[in-house]
Amino acid sequence: MIRTDIKNRRFSVVAFSFLFAYILTFVFEGKVLYSCLDLFGINPQPYVLVAMFSLLAGFWVCAFLAKNYFVARRILSGCISLSIVSTLPFFFEPTVLWFAGIVVAGFASGCALPAWIWTFRSFVSKRERTKTCVDLLIFSNLLMIIVNVSPLFFPLSTGLPISLTYLFLALFFAIKMPSNLNPSEEDVVRTVTTKTGYAELRMTLLLLFLFIAVITINSGLMYQIINPAFSHLTILVSWYWAVPYILMLLFIRNFPYRFISAPSLYIGAGMKIAAFVFFMFPGRDVFNYIIVDTLMLGACGIFDMFWWIIIVEMLEFSDNPAKVYSVGLTANVSGVLLGELVAAITNRISLSGAELTVIALLVMCAALIIYPFLARQLDLLAKTSKGPTDSDRTAISHRTDSRLENISATLTKREVEVLHLILGGKSNKEIADTLFLSESTVKTHAGNIYSKCEVTGRAELLSIFVDSELIL
Repeated sequence: MIRTDIKNRRFSVVAFSFLFAYILTFVFEGKVLYSCLDLFGINPQPYVLVAMFSLLAGFWVCAFLAKNYFVARRILSGCISLSIVSTLPFFFEPTVLWFAGIVVAGFASGCALPAWIWTFRSFVSKRERTKTCVDLLIFSNLLMIIVNVSPLFFPLSTGLPISLTYLFLALFFAIKMPSNLNPSEEDVVRTVTTKTGYAELRMTLLLLFLFIAVITINSGLMYQIINPAFSHLTILVSWYWAVPYILMLLFIRNFPYRFISAPSLYIGAGMKIAAFVFFMFPGRDVFNYIIVDTLMLGACGIFDMFWWIIIVEMLEFSDNPAKVYSVGLTANVSGVLLGELVAAITNRISLSGAELTVIALLVMCAALIIYPFLARQLDLLAKTSKGPTDSDRTAISHRTDSRLENISATLTKREVEVLHLILGGKSNKEIADTLFLSESTVKTHAGNIYSKCEVTGRAELLSIFVDSELIL
């Protein structure tokens, strides 16, 4: 059972990473899409806009259709398959199928993302969710970098086959996940999550939408104003663009919960403003690009993890996690669209760098004004939601006992004794004293347990058996 849970979690993580990498490289302002269109001298703006609106439509169709894990998994696999088919026309000469393909690809991949969140909530324990989110974003961005640098070593058209390969891999791992959940496990989750004040939940989601949309406006400005200004630095931009983002995520991963606070927002806002200030300076050389991109993408890492962590915490307050996740995704895409609209207006009226910086500052001020209301609403939501009932605890206890029984066959009698003491919170020294063993022997038994349970250490082992928010 433990081995199965860990494998399902890994399948969920890998499936998302490949799916999201495809979206980043093709559907959502992807370089592969731009390369295909530039190759034939096609104006990219209609394709980019229709892809974004198709994504938005997909988010909400899935949010209302994916009402349980079983349906969500079928949507995930089906929509990834549909994305594969709709990407194939781009391997041939441009026809009307290109435009139809980007519409279908955007819609299908937009449906797949909210469907995936069901697998995330089902297979990733609460203790591991935040770090898992960091891993998801890091892996998908690393995959994106591979696509971006491929034209430096191979023909320009190699990006499209790589993106399509990502989709095939996402489909493979999506199919590998179980077709249904254990009914008792799903019932426990639903019992805990449906006792929340829905009025508070709706208000929290509304404020969260406004917050994410506002902080993402500057990303739209980045896509349309900052990035084109450095397009001549082809080699550097192709590999360095996402590096500050990944490094910031790695930094956040070590102490994620400290970033759910106003100071982290101030740091991120300051970094974005500083990026626009440096962009004001004359010259578009390597040094200027590294400074601007490091500040801008580092801030994006802070803001993205900020709203991802909030979304993850809110998954337990709704009986349909796809709707909660769709709010965050919709706000993110809407913010980029609004930012690109602002960028188009600023380009038309030829605003100076200083005026552009003022706009970015106003955007950040608006986000910081919204945040206190969002934080207060999150506290209210947490207070109004009820904890687990006695029947919930009993059900979870039975699940834990069942898991222990399932792995007992793979453990020796002594390893089972050590496992029970580890789950009881005993240190290696305390276990050694209890069982009259040396501490080194206990460490050996613990290592064997970790290996057989396919975990990396005590914390991950405990996260499998004990949910800190349900077992008191």
